[in-house]
Amino acid sequence: MLVPPKFFLREDDAWSALQQRVLGTVVVGSSSGFEATPLPWIASRNTSERSLRGHVSAANPLVKLLQSPVAAVVLFEVADAYISPSWYPSKEVSGKVVPTWNYVSVHCHGTLERFDDPNELRRNVEKLTSRMENERAEPWEVTNAPSEYVDQLLGGIVGVCLRVNRIEGKAKLSQNRSTVDATGALNGLLQEAPQNALLPYQRNALSRPSE
Repeated sequence: MLVPPKFFLREDDAWSALQQRVLGTVVVGSSSGFEATPLPWIASRNTSERSLRGHVSAANPLVKLLQSPVAAVVLFEVADAYISPSWYPSKEVSGKVVPTWNYVSVHCHGTLERFDDPNELRRNVEKLTSRMENERAEPWEVTNAPSEYVDQLLGGIVGVCLRVNRIEGKAKLSQNRSTVDATGALNGLLQEAPQNALLPYQRNALSRPSE
């Protein structure tokens, strides 16, 4: 991924950004091309390891590629928004403005491997479910379903883990424009897309002094 210095996202910030997302597309190369699969992930980081854990249907072609660990990348498109040139005050001065797209993207590179331990697989599914349900008034839990039914479904999936060795983070948030134009982009989003997930990043980028 091309990451100009103005758009570089530090690793800690990139990790925080990807944790705002659950779905990430894993891409693995094969003799016939590439296999790309969107999957929900649980991100984990400690002093000795950074990893992403998820699961995939046993029927997914990805499984055949995991007879042994393989190089892979997981792509998280954290947030994005169209930026209209009409939002830039400089449009009235020079007219030298064009449309663009702002976004925050994180790529995790590493080694992808499968895991089949049923207890580990169940724990991962429970963690994922808890993350998505914990803000509901009445959170659903895996134990709410009949145990035989859960065991049957767990038998049809395969655990996958990416051991992360490199993280690329890019936050394209109008840092290449003047402060006036960057403010115009923020105000345009606030007016036309007030619920867009990019807004906190756009606002934060504007509040930081340029380096």
